[in-house]
Amino acid sequence: RDLHSFPTRRSSDLLGVSAGISLYNEKANRMVETARTGKKMTNVQSRKVVSDVILNVKKAYYSYILSKENLALREMILKYNEDRYKIIKLLYKNAQKQIFDLSKVTVDLSDSQLELQKANNMLRSSKLELLRALGVNDESVDFELEKKDELPELQYSLEQIMKLAEQNYPDMQLARLQTEMSRIKVAVETGGHYPEVNVQMGIGYENGQLEKPFFRNDSWKLTGYVGFIARLNLYSGGMVQGKIDSAIAEYNKSVYREKDALINLRMTVRSSYTSLEELINQINTAGIMRENAAKHLRLAQKMYDA
Repeated sequence: RDLHSFPTRRSSDLLGVSAGISLYNEKANRMVETARTGKKMTNVQSRKVVSDVILNVKKAYYSYILSKENLALREMILKYNEDRYKIIKLLYKNAQKQIFDLSKVTVDLSDSQLELQKANNMLRSSKLELLRALGVNDESVDFELEKKDELPELQYSLEQIMKLAEQNYPDMQLARLQTEMSRIKVAVETGGHYPEVNVQMGIGYENGQLEKPFFRNDSWKLTGYVGFIARLNLYSGGMVQGKIDSAIAEYNKSVYREKDALINLRMTVRSSYTSLEELINQINTAGIMRENAAKHLRLAQKMYDA
């Protein structure tokens, strides 16, 4: 038959809007989980920064208190050595003390003067560190420090503190979230093997034949359509599998880092707990030694007065 005798479909024009909805996309769903996990990590990192700032301020604050107490103690020791030097020198002139005693008290006096200078330097350094932790640049700012004479007792056992640390320690939370992020990335790359299914819908006006007048109302009619689109990666040359293997390797690294963080956390908590117990015992022992030293001071003072 003659080719021109076949019926032909004439050109048409369509004006309207269309929209698509994803029915199934494994990779996109996992990327949403990645974004949510990343948001959690950002929140934990923000809390960690705030916690680090608070910790640095507290450490600088107590270091400044220690420096002021050390300065007051060194001034008292210097005053004591000056008085002692005067007494020993007077006794030496009266042949009641040997030259060795005078030389020793002279050395003690020089040492106390040197320690006082060190205490002054330490006080200035600790104050600058506190100002730096607070973000204050004015060195003339002074602080009214408060201290507790009695240390609070430990209210939790070591096992309870371990559990609290594992749940709330920011570095541990970040390690867990990083492991979760790596696990999701494996699922994201694995999603490259799954198909994507989308549905598209549209509505508009169609001009069935362009020969009709373009601007006449009766040339256009309302029409719509619904369609499904499925995509499947048939061949990738090993690229998808390579990305999956790389993501699995990163996941294994994250698991090891999480275990390492847990071990370091437990060691740190145990060491801090033991150190705190030892410091409490040292403070109690130092209190007894201070009482005995006060008694010895009173006896020595009476002897020198006589």
